[in-house]
Order: sequence, then structure tokens, then C-alpha cells
Amino acid sequence: MKPGIAGQCMVFDVGQGTANLVFLADRRALVFDVGPRNCKVMIDFLSTHQVESIECVVLSHNDADHVAGFEELTKNFWPKIQKVFILEDRDFLSDPLFDLVWDFVKRKRLKNVIRAEVPVLGTPLPVWQTDDGSMRVDLIYPDMVANLNARKRNRPNATSAIARFHYRDKCVVFPGDSNVAAWVRLSKAGGVLPIAPRLLAMPHHGGLLDASPQRVKWLLQQVIQPANVTISAATGNRNGHPRQEYLEYLTEGKVRIFCTQITPERCHKNGDPAMVADGVLVPLHDFSASHSRYRGGSGYVGCAGTIVALLKEGMIEVHRSAEYEQSVNKTASPMCRRDGAP
Repeated sequence: MKPGIAGQCMVFDVGQGTANLVFLADRRALVFDVGPRNCKVMIDFLSTHQVESIECVVLSHNDADHVAGFEELTKNFWPKIQKVFILEDRDFLSDPLFDLVWDFVKRKRLKNVIRAEVPVLGTPLPVWQTDDGSMRVDLIYPDMVANLNARKRNRPNATSAIARFHYRDKCVVFPGDSNVAAWVRLSKAGGVLPIAPRLLAMPHHGGLLDASPQRVKWLLQQVIQPANVTISAATGNRNGHPRQEYLEYLTEGKVRIFCTQITPERCHKNGDPAMVADGVLVPLHDFSASHSRYRGGSGYVGCAGTIVALLKEGMIEVHRSAEYEQSVNKTASPMCRRDGAP
């Protein structure tokens, strides 16, 4: 990592799914969701860059496109994983994640597994921080009531964890698939809103947030108030992500939008990282293992679709932002801006 860079926040290009990482200059890592099964982009990055410690793994909720990669992550890095935060957002007797976690605990491959719940809504749950307090992670949602309600109604997105990474007085928000109702409860509780993050991973991949358009507009423009938004959805998303009206609300607020949509363009001609496809940026990092493993096939390739924000001198800024936008605009159907808006 270059001198002066304290770390980088990475929104990995995993197609339909979520895998986010904060990688610090001292080779410590903070993980927020791990992506779908067989998606090894994060694992390849951590291996290539010789991670020293995974300080925390926060699993926002137990949908497969967020947590199915957890088994592979743990198998590869279990001696380095310090804490895992999980939700009981569905029947533990029928959820394979709980069996997997229990197996790792019995085999002493996981040391600290912690319930991802705040004790009191409006009071963040501390997850991790540096010795000098200049960086920290906390959870602001859910509480026990939200967890129980989601289980009763069989709606796990309603209790999706919302995590914040703080770098001095700036922050990044990782909200999983949280819906508007969760943010309404937070707003009424007080103490944590508005957030105004430098970077927001768009809830539910920019898909339906179980609320009227007016409520979603209120959420984005008045409650969260992000400067930049990332959408992890893949090109030609079959679930209708991202919703065009949500993009309009963001662009009305002068928010810059970045989408991990380049993957299905194949990133590199014939899977060769030396042959960059037209309109696609050269990757920022070496993902050689991913390139060789998925040559010519899967969309799970470490490419320029992975969005990187640098932590430098108290700021959190998307790296190569203008070049990235130009690259997406050259794809067949740019998803993340409407009518070419910035």
C-alpha cells in the first residue's frame, strides 16, 4: 500500500451478492458479508496481500448471496479470524449457517461468535477499534425485538444488521438488505441519525425496500444522506436491481453512484487479465488466482468492477471515480446512472 494510505474499503465485484472489506495498511482486515458460494475474490485478495488478522466478520443476515462464502473464508483463514457477528434471523434448526458455525466452534476454529444485536436501539454496539480510536466499527441495528419479529414473520431482511466503519470523523455504512422500516425505527429511537456517510453500500442491492417511493426518497435524501453509493448487483440483474426510481432519488441529491456491473462483460477478453475488454479499467489489484480459476467462465472475477475507496488523511474517497464512471458508461447498458447523469 502506498505511503500515506491508511487503508482501503473494497466493494467486491461478486455479481448478485455482497462482499465488502476494509483492508488496513498493517494488513489487518474487517469483513462485512462474504458473498455467494464459490465466489473466492475476497479470499484471493486476502491471500495475495498476506492478511495478518481478520479483526471481525460481520454477517448482515443469513441469505446465501451474503453468507454462503463464509465456509470457504473460515477454512482458509480460521487462525486469523478474531470475531464473528451473526444474526438468528430464521429458524436455527433449518439454517445451514448455524450448523456450519457450530461445527467450526466445536473444532476450535472459531473463537468468538457474537450475536449481532444492539442492547438498546439508538445505542451502537462496539465491534472493533484501533488503539488510538481513529478507526472503529459499530452496529446500529437490529435489536432483539427486530430479530424476533423477523423470525416470526419469516422476513429476514427486516432484521438485517447495519454496520458502520468510522475513519476519524468520516464513515462508511454497510446496511446489508435492511428495509425502510428498520431505518424508521432507528429514526424514532434517536442517537444515530442522520449518518451522512462518505460511502453507502446501497441496501438490498438497490432493490425493493418494502416501502412507498416517498418513504424511500425520505430515507435516502433526509435520513442517510450519503455522498457516494455503491450498488452490488451485476449487469442484467434478474431481480430488477437497481430500481430506476431509487437511482433518480440519489441523483436528485447529487450522490455519485458506482455499480459493480462490469463483471458479466467478462472484464477481460477470454479471461486473460492482460487483455482488457473495451471500456473496462485495468484492475487495481492482483487477482491472479481468480483470473486463472474462472478463466472464460464464471462472472466471479476480480476485475475493475470491484470498487475501491481509499482512506487517506482523514478522508474516504472512491479511487479513480471519474475513470470508473466513464468505464461503466461504455458498457452496453449502464445501470447506475439515469440518462447519463453523474
